[in-house]
Amino acid sequence: MYISGVNGGAGIYPANFVNQFSARNPNIADLQRLVECCVEWGERADNTLQNARDTECWVKRRGLAGPLLLITSQRHMARALAALSGTLPDRFIVPYPVDDAPLSVYPMRMRTLDYVKYVGTFVTVRIPWIVNPQQFYGPFTEGCPGML
Repeated sequence: MYISGVNGGAGIYPANFVNQFSARNPNIADLQRLVECCVEWGERADNTLQNARDTECWVKRRGLAGPLLLITSQRHMARALAALSGTLPDRFIVPYPVDDAPLSVYPMRMRTLDYVKYVGTFVTVRIPWIVNPQQFYGPFTEGCPGML
């Protein structure tokens, strides 16, 4: 399993991952052992487009074939799916949305912001020449860091 976007902004830290997610996933018998065995961390991506490129790099490094399971929050799924589908257009991607934390403050504002981000991601993926790639793709602008 690959977890991209591991950084403070995303609220995911490898050292706290087991504690953070074991309460939400009580049916996983030994999450600590599973994480030690089978999880790789992607710490370079800072946004959804970079997460997609980071995942593409991981797929290439591993020489993986077949479908990919995309796990993210319900609110983020459309944007993540648009970005990953644009990066890996020939790959079948299975979306697996997980429940979001409740929107306690300004739920309509949050939904509107998510929609605007989705539209921006969709346009950036479909019409890439209208944006400054460095601004959106950062370390992944020229391809996979460390693989060039």
